[in-house]
Amino acid sequence: MKILALLLFLSLCSGPTPAADQITIDRAGIMIKDDVNIRPGVWRVTGGGDGGVLIVKRKGVTIDFNGAELVGCAEGAERDTYGGIGIVCVGCDDVTIRNARIRGFKTAILVEKSDGVIIEDCDLSNNYAQRLKSTPEREDGSDWLWPHENDDDQWRTNYGAGIYMKDCAKVTVRRNKGYGSQNGIVLSKVTRSDIYDNDFSFNSGWGLAMWRSCENSVTHNKFDWCVRGYSHGVYWRGQDSTGILFFEQCSDNFFGWNSATHGGDGFFLYAGNETLRRTGKGGCNDNVLYKNDFSHAVANGIEATFSDGNKFIENICNDCQHGFWLGYSYNNEVVGNEVKDCSGAGIAWEHGSDNLIEGNIFERNPVAVDLWWDYDKDLIETPYGERHNTASEKNRVRYNSFKGDKTAIRLRETTATRIEGNAFVAVETPVSEDAKCAGTRQQKNVTVPDDDAGRKAVAAIKKRARPFKAPETDGSMYAFLPAGGPRGRQYILIDEWGPYDFKKPKVWPTAIAAGGEGTFFVYGPEAVGDAGRFTVGPAPEGISVSPQSGTIPGRFTVRADEPGLHTFAIDIDAGGETLRARGSLLNVKWTVDFFHWDREKDPREDQAAWDALLKTVPAHSVVLDELRFVWGGGAPAEGLDANYFGTRATATLGLPAGRYEFTTISDDGIRLWVDEKLAIDNWTWHAPTEDRAELVLEAGSHDFKIEHFEIDGHSALSFALKKME
Repeated sequence: MKILALLLFLSLCSGPTPAADQITIDRAGIMIKDDVNIRPGVWRVTGGGDGGVLIVKRKGVTIDFNGAELVGCAEGAERDTYGGIGIVCVGCDDVTIRNARIRGFKTAILVEKSDGVIIEDCDLSNNYAQRLKSTPEREDGSDWLWPHENDDDQWRTNYGAGIYMKDCAKVTVRRNKGYGSQNGIVLSKVTRSDIYDNDFSFNSGWGLAMWRSCENSVTHNKFDWCVRGYSHGVYWRGQDSTGILFFEQCSDNFFGWNSATHGGDGFFLYAGNETLRRTGKGGCNDNVLYKNDFSHAVANGIEATFSDGNKFIENICNDCQHGFWLGYSYNNEVVGNEVKDCSGAGIAWEHGSDNLIEGNIFERNPVAVDLWWDYDKDLIETPYGERHNTASEKNRVRYNSFKGDKTAIRLRETTATRIEGNAFVAVETPVSEDAKCAGTRQQKNVTVPDDDAGRKAVAAIKKRARPFKAPETDGSMYAFLPAGGPRGRQYILIDEWGPYDFKKPKVWPTAIAAGGEGTFFVYGPEAVGDAGRFTVGPAPEGISVSPQSGTIPGRFTVRADEPGLHTFAIDIDAGGETLRARGSLLNVKWTVDFFHWDREKDPREDQAAWDALLKTVPAHSVVLDELRFVWGGGAPAEGLDANYFGTRATATLGLPAGRYEFTTISDDGIRLWVDEKLAIDNWTWHAPTEDRAELVLEAGSHDFKIEHFEIDGHSALSFALKKME
């Protein structure tokens, strides 16, 4: 009792705990050695933040911004010019950073060699992002990301981040958000940490990126629309953007109840070059993905390769190119997931062994489960291939339901597959296997009707899948997309800075160069009444619009009423905000002929053979209102080789006198003649490439001729014309 009384007396004599200092941010390099509150306001510090505007110099301090805003860029600066770091914390444990708004930096918060750090309730939107060169009409290969090296902080120096943490343990990142940047949260060599209730959506690179990070918990976060490299119906590559990036020796992590939809990938796991190319050891192993939504991915809902012992439990991977892409991995479990409406395979698994596919729901996929082996010298002969079994064998496919899939299970050069207790409902081909499959065992599979009895049978089968008990975790935010909101790859709209976030009304595309008609879409936030409607203003003479009003989201079509070239600029009232749709319509008839060319007579090298080919009867001909083809990897018509065909397109058009710009997009070679004058000549093998030419034309009728060849891979061809001001 005497000791307690003495302690009470001393505490009363010492007085209240001193309040944290209140500071202004008027320069770079401010040292933080005690708890501080940032004075309310907007603090702009430019040109001196490479070492940090605020620099933490003592462990255990708290920096409370109280909603103040730190800006690292000049007014009106473009996002690809942002530099510097907002807050730097190196070698200081147990620091707390809260309630900050930080924008205009290459990296908003950098934490290194500091354990127990807490970052909470911060808005880290609108930091660095690369300017994208891809357009809605064509992809630019320079936009591809390179996530394969980060031991020297390449991710931070090349791409920036909202939060970048390195060599840390037991950190907490919670209730933060960040839109409109390239990368959200980056963890490099971070362990035993909690990431929860954050929203880093609508970024052009990665929502969360992890490198050599283990034993972390990532739960109840939003990483939606972290994407680049996509134009609906034109190209769909993703360029290694993803909601969650997971590279190089990341093991024993748990991911639960996160939403990472509409990404390049939803979740992108790669064991790393250390495993594949250098030692053959290690990997991203023994991770658990539980009840996440990775739907509407440009490429793969989940990609996970060269790794062991991962569990994918009750995730949603609908409307992706592939629901799962799982290559060169073994002892994995794919249990209880939902995979519907993919354009490729539901599960594509090459060179996988001893894996379990159990209790999943597959619907309306071209192939639901695709298991195969092929000889891939570049991968089989790597250090990983030398140390591991790269056969496709001993996989189990059991207690799954397949409904409306064209092929439920396809086996190619895969052996000892066990197919048991699956239900096939309205499936065209339940099981397909080639002659090189051996030891396939099928038992207790059933074909059931799509009625109540069939549904009961499917439910009984699914109950046989083993239940999973999730660990206790932090976080409570409901991260999944709301009902009735935008959902589907058609809602991935990317401009030069990244994905559209639906916060303000938008007309898409903002400009078109089309044939006789073109379509615009009007998007915006969820709204009711007049705020949820759009009205299209008057169109120039010769152009009609339909419909002239509608609800948001909606669309309208512009149409050229007469032959010729028609330019326009039309205002749209979208919920009280004025938008503008611009473009040109070229109302002309194109005669398009297709030819098959002999691969031994390369058009680049044998002009005489090419000229002779164009004098033969075309393999296919068509008359079109617009010259705009995106064949992808397909052929232009039945009977033509997708990799070795040629195109000739001709048209005649009356134009007034003036200077005109001609634009072509081609993959591969192209030549354009205007009145027998060669205007564009890119007779090469190339990715989708935009070529332009300008000519002064006299008033009257003009002849256009385009020749094009395709050799290997993707193919595309389009033509646009506009009158210069």
